[in-house]
Amino acid sequence: MVSEIQKETMNQINWQILARRGFRFVGMDDNTVRLNLNHKNLDITYNVGSDLYDVEKHTMNKDLTKIKSEKINGLYFDQLPETIDAFFNLKGFVQDVKGIMSFAKA
Repeated sequence: MVSEIQKETMNQINWQILARRGFRFVGMDDNTVRLNLNHKNLDITYNVGSDLYDVEKHTMNKDLTKIKSEKINGLYFDQLPETIDAFFNLKGFVQDVKGIMSFAKA
């Protein structure tokens, strides 16, 4: 079952577009969504108290024997597309789509 926080996080990162690009999504807990593409995982956790997001980046080598991790704390929701783009090497794709969606709603 998907929590309300997970739904809101998914909407803020425009999950429909990412799903079309082959991303998989996993609900880790009520406040965390994992994005997976190939050998990379990005865990996005919403902190209710601070109203900010923490992101954990996990990269596995091709034979899945080593994992490199990095954590970034205190991101605003509008910083998530840039973080996704940079980590998955999407060359601004998520940011561009987010801008188009914002323009369409205006």
